[in-house]
Parts: sequence; C-alpha cells; structure tokens
Amino acid sequence: MVAEQKWLISVRTPLPRPPNMEDILVSWKRIPLPEPPLDIINEREDKVRLWVEEWVRGWSLWVRDEEKAMACERPDLIIVDMAPQPLMLFPKLRCPIWFLGHFNWFSFLSQLMEVTGAVDEVGSAYENAQTAFVPPFSWGQGIFPLVQEIPIVGGELDMEEAVRLRRSLMPGVVPVYLADTLEGMKKDLMDGLGFLEPIVWLRRWENMPAAQLAVFEGCYPSVVTAIRAGVPALVYSRNHELYRSIVEEMEGLGVAFNVSEEGFKVGPSEMAALFNRAPDAYSSLPSLYRLDGSQFLAEQVTRGT
Repeated sequence: MVAEQKWLISVRTPLPRPPNMEDILVSWKRIPLPEPPLDIINEREDKVRLWVEEWVRGWSLWVRDEEKAMACERPDLIIVDMAPQPLMLFPKLRCPIWFLGHFNWFSFLSQLMEVTGAVDEVGSAYENAQTAFVPPFSWGQGIFPLVQEIPIVGGELDMEEAVRLRRSLMPGVVPVYLADTLEGMKKDLMDGLGFLEPIVWLRRWENMPAAQLAVFEGCYPSVVTAIRAGVPALVYSRNHELYRSIVEEMEGLGVAFNVSEEGFKVGPSEMAALFNRAPDAYSSLPSLYRLDGSQFLAEQVTRGT
C-alpha cells in the first residue's frame, strides 16, 4: 500500500498561523507588510520615492536568508500573502510560487508617484508569480500573468466574544462601530441615525462584529470583518482609487452606502433600506469566506494531492 503523499507548503504572510491546520504540512512564517507612514503619503512624491528605495535596498539580505531556509525546507509550493519579496525567489527555485492578496504594492505605490526606478523593481517582483489568487474587492491585479478568483477571505473572528458584548449592551442601547479616523463626522452621522437612539459607539476594531451598524473607511480588513460578521455598513472612500473601488463593489452587493466627504449624511429611510437589504445580501455570499486566505489555498492544494 502506497503511503499518502503530502505537499510541503511554505506560507509567507503577515498573519498568524490559523488553528485547525494539523493535517496540513505547512511551514508558516510571518512577514511584516511594508506600509508608508501616513505623513509620507500625504506629503511630496520625493518622500515616497525615498521610502520605496530604502525598502527595496533591503531585499537582497532578505532573499539571501530565505534561499538558505528554502534549501532546508525544500517546499513543493510557496504561497505569498501580499509581500513581493518572496516572489524574488522564483528564478532560483524549482517550485511554483503563488500570490494571494486583494491588492499589490506596485499598484498602490503607482498611485502616489511616477513609475520609475524602485517602483519598477516592485512590479518586476510581482511578475514572478505564476498565478495570483484574488478575492472579491480586489484592486490593481492586472500586473499578474494569470489571475484566479477565490471566495472572500480574512482572519479569524471571535464571534462568541462579539455575541457576548452585544448581549451585554442590548436591549438598552444600539451598538454602532465608528472608526477612529471618522470621529469628526459623528455629528453629521446622527442626523440619519437618530431613529437608532440610544447609541453606544464601539471604537475598537475587534468589536465591530458586535455592532448593528459599522461606519469606516473602505479598507479591506474592515470590509471583510463587516461582511463576515453580517454587519451593515456606511463606508467612506476618500479619493484613493483602492478605497473607491472597494466601496462601489460593497454598494453593488447591497450591504453598504458610499458616503462622500462633502456630504457624510444618510437619511432614516435610506438607513432602513440598508438594514432590510443587508441580511439577504450577506446570506448569498460564499460560505468559504470564513477561512483565512492562506489556509484556504493550502487546504485546496492538499485536497487535490
């Protein structure tokens, strides 16, 4: 009898290893994602360029150490979550390297500065991915040779804690999550949310699943958290293309309103329509969205071997 073959999958991600993966042969390493400080993004392009150049200069040291690690692990597949550096291993390794993510840093940085020099190197790194696996609400994935869609994915949610918190608040108050960055818009929000009073404002992101309504900017972690918890949302998109495209897709699903900077106001009738429509929209989403993205890919690979 031939022993069951298992793939060794090397995952490079900023997320912690999910639980319940004992049956999957996985090497899991956390890699911090680069993110330009907000003060750099909001200032001149030359500051962004200097930040990118410094980031790219450190790649050679990272690649050298990873080559040593891969020589010991000898994985059958490498899954890269967002970061471009691991993709630079492809020319020297004989195993496939897949990308997983809702956007890539080349597309993000090209919104902030001219595509030259170090930004070209970022793009070249991403082009080493044989396949990019992207969930809904993804943006800027045209750089990859082959794109495969997957269900909505995101980190684990502690729904038991969310239920406990919601029960501790209700029926006396209505819990509404408000992102810290939108604190200054609370007064305008109350014009449309008066029928929900008395409101208690939840400020911690991990408490969003306990809310009956969430208000946040259209970044992917907040979007996925709201969708997986089934929380209707008011979403603020600013002017960045990444946020705007995510919010437009949420609107199309019927689970959010896009509220502009010029008029952050939604009337009671619109809010009532959102509350009535959102549960059905959430129930139509794929059940696999409760998996972490890297876990989802690893499980799909091992099921096919």
